[in-house]
Amino acid sequence: MINNHSTKIRNFETRADLEFAASLTKIEGWHSETQVELQSFFDHDPQGCLIYELYGMAAGICIATSYQNSGFIGELIVDRRHRNQGIGYTLMEAAVHYLKSRNIYSIYLDGVQKAIQMYEKLGFAPICRSLRLFGQIPPGTHPEMVKMSAEDLPTIFAF
Repeated sequence: MINNHSTKIRNFETRADLEFAASLTKIEGWHSETQVELQSFFDHDPQGCLIYELYGMAAGICIATSYQNSGFIGELIVDRRHRNQGIGYTLMEAAVHYLKSRNIYSIYLDGVQKAIQMYEKLGFAPICRSLRLFGQIPPGTHPEMVKMSAEDLPTIFAF
């Protein structure tokens, strides 16, 4: 935890923290990061769900998630009223530190174009660009389509 008189970074602690995080993703128009997804990150790795407080009020979030020997950093958002003060950079540093403290040194992120300079300053290098498509596909049927059962899981996992 980073701490001084007016700021600190802490873990999500309450439902209000998840609601704050979801409000930021909604404001940014991030369709794939709803409160349900944020809750799943918290359930998987609560110590990696970081919130930046400024004078006791939430000002930004970042989530660092570990997956066996690698980690992922995402959901870095700073409230628009508090941008350009180094909060995003401080959150990213804390996320990297958290993952390294778990002996994870292969760290990935799905970043936004406008923050590439910050990511590179932290030691990240581009691998590829991601493409996200959104929409709704109506359900359909096919003669070879069958309902999945628990017995299908070993085959699916092996795939």
